[in-house]
Amino acid sequence: MLLYLLLLSTFVISAAADGYVCGGDRLINPTEENEYTWPAGWKDNEPPAEYSGKQSCEWQINVLEGTYAMVTFYKETDSESGIKTTYPNGKEQYIEDNDPNPYFFTYPQFKVNMWVSDDKPGRFSFKVVWIPYPGACQMNIDLEQSQPMALTPIECHVTFKAPHNVILVGFSTEDNGALDNDLLRQSAVFEGNSINGEYLGNLYDAKYNEIVSRTNQLTVYTFNLDKTINYTLAIGMDINGKRTSDEQPDFSEDTDDSEEEDSVVLEDEDVSRIFPADEDSEEEYDEDVNEVSRRDVAIVGEEIGSEEY
Repeated sequence: MLLYLLLLSTFVISAAADGYVCGGDRLINPTEENEYTWPAGWKDNEPPAEYSGKQSCEWQINVLEGTYAMVTFYKETDSESGIKTTYPNGKEQYIEDNDPNPYFFTYPQFKVNMWVSDDKPGRFSFKVVWIPYPGACQMNIDLEQSQPMALTPIECHVTFKAPHNVILVGFSTEDNGALDNDLLRQSAVFEGNSINGEYLGNLYDAKYNEIVSRTNQLTVYTFNLDKTINYTLAIGMDINGKRTSDEQPDFSEDTDDSEEEDSVVLEDEDVSRIFPADEDSEEEYDEDVNEVSRRDVAIVGEEIGSEEY
């Protein structure tokens, strides 16, 4: 009997040391408590739970209309593991070790993937909190064909409306330091005039590649970023203003004398043809764009009236 208990205790200790096995794919819906943690029973005031090696799994996590998901990942690995998340628009982002800053995901779904190729265990846990958007406060900004307008984080969501299609150009934070990515991903850009529109990206994406709407409206929401930043992080402009400008737009002059046209619906190939991906390094892009943004955005930093619904 004593030998049996000894063997049993040894097995339990060995299983705990090996870590958890995620067990394939999972579909997660919002809970009554509006929270979900992985693994079950883990608390976010604890170290991340240990997983075993050589496994892969995927979590597909749904987000309802009118809500967003705030997700904090807790990761400590020194093994050949790939842990990434996928935004609703299909963009993938690898999760860094010891990053306490949350990610924000919108309707309808995001994914978390874990792939461990070797036998070495690591630690990974995460917590999802589903949160309803605050009261429907909206600021509307009407864009003239050649006049860009500045975007500063506010409590409301901001909708740009242009004669044609809207372009959103993002900038770095003022310190452009290690928190730049963490802060700029605290945002979402949507097609149309609603936070329930198609997710197009966030301000971090807009810093490196302009986000272009397919219609003549585009909406931006920053998740409490106004509590941290009170300066310009992006500008919105009409697509024809971009086409007629130089490599960097001159905000002080009207550069488009063409007649007003109806908005056009852009397909993906149209966007990539008009705005090819910048092959320069991110550092060079940051220096060029931020020099222009800090100098010229002040020219268009006039007050915009807001409208609440």
